[in-house]
Amino acid sequence: VILFRSSSTHGFTPSTILHQGHVESLSHLRFRHGEDIDPQTAAAEAAAAAAAAEFLATSTQMPNSNMPTWLRTQRGHLADEKLQYLQHTLSRSYRTEEEVMMVLHAVKEAANGDPNKEAGAVDFLLILVNTMELDVPALIGAAFHYCTCVIAREHSAAAPHSFPETAFWDHHGMDPGETIKYYNDHAYIIARDAARLKRTETVAGSAAYSSNDTENFRSLLLTVGTDWRALAIRSAACLYRLQGLQSSRNQYKPKLTPEEVRISREALNIYAPLASRLGMHRLKNELEEAAFRILYRRQYEAVTSLVLERRRGSHSGISIGDGMRRVLNEVTDAVRDTLQSDHTLSKYAENVEVTARVKEPYSLWRKLLRNRARSILDVPDAIALRVVLNARKLAKEEDVSVTRARERALCYYVQSMCIDRWSPLPGDGRFKDYIANPKQNGYQSLHYTARTHWADEDWPFEIQIRTGEMHRI
Repeated sequence: VILFRSSSTHGFTPSTILHQGHVESLSHLRFRHGEDIDPQTAAAEAAAAAAAAEFLATSTQMPNSNMPTWLRTQRGHLADEKLQYLQHTLSRSYRTEEEVMMVLHAVKEAANGDPNKEAGAVDFLLILVNTMELDVPALIGAAFHYCTCVIAREHSAAAPHSFPETAFWDHHGMDPGETIKYYNDHAYIIARDAARLKRTETVAGSAAYSSNDTENFRSLLLTVGTDWRALAIRSAACLYRLQGLQSSRNQYKPKLTPEEVRISREALNIYAPLASRLGMHRLKNELEEAAFRILYRRQYEAVTSLVLERRRGSHSGISIGDGMRRVLNEVTDAVRDTLQSDHTLSKYAENVEVTARVKEPYSLWRKLLRNRARSILDVPDAIALRVVLNARKLAKEEDVSVTRARERALCYYVQSMCIDRWSPLPGDGRFKDYIANPKQNGYQSLHYTARTHWADEDWPFEIQIRTGEMHRI
């Protein structure tokens, strides 16, 4: 039997009993038996329980206006429903029943019986599950980290002048406590690193810094966060704040609050680039779109209206957005068929993957401004396909450098095949050879822009070709 004990960080909580071979249901949360602890320990924990109860009573009566916008909404009545949804989502992500139940138990243990924290922690974990692939220790660490962050906010809101949030992280929040260790040592390390990052953010947020400092701040976060999963958790925390701001926002109130401006700018300048650097492109896109909708609402609506613009001709009534998706699907299938039927590529390539995307609203807006374009069809890479390949070793003892050289040659070979099928745009075709001339950040790929005829119009699209190693970097 493994006993999960409570830590002083989260107060006196019920202990969760996990039996060997299975996990009990969420309703079986038991207090430790009195015989397990000595009288001195019992007295100390009773005092801690009284202090915690007093604090919780105070924070419950505290006006919600003292809390940040994204934590004001009371969602405790939805806690059980949200936990069930999280259980369903995790079960569909190929995790074992024991792993799923362990995450759910961690949420309840971290929340210390507070249904609002349970509901909020579930929402936070769902962001992580839906935007990236994190293991169970990271999810457990994220649940404890979320609840610790809420406790820090409650302390600060109860006495904003005498107990600023930075003081909490200095004196209480850096150690996630002993409870989480019983789940997993890695979960403890992740939660600890996330707390260090949060403290760094809090200290930086208390001082005014210009946009020129954002690159330095991103570098600082990368230095403080020794585990990339902690950085992922903190990046997702920004999306959690944005979603809370968006759901609470009055659409009839055009003026932005300082809080909305600050969080949105942090998303665009710090956390979206950080997510991109970590390879979490879906999180990056969601951060940018959420911040774009809040910070530049009129521009967001303008880009959306361009996407929804109806086309004329044989496909009248079809919006540009629908047309882009149809063109994308047709070209993607054609590229796959072309590559799969090539015998040379089958002989020398171990695997070839073709993916596609339509540019997100924020990126579209930036390109429209840069190109001074009036239509999305004037943005050459609004639609893009990506071909990622890995070369086959021709001999077991073949040197890695030889295989890498073959991969680079195959990239040019695939590009020539695409050019034969889809002609480049008139002019230079926007050819970019980042393999021979990598970007300063190490990015390598072949780019060129082609076009296809659909619905009586020419639709531009970009084809990017790179190796698996280039894609990971």
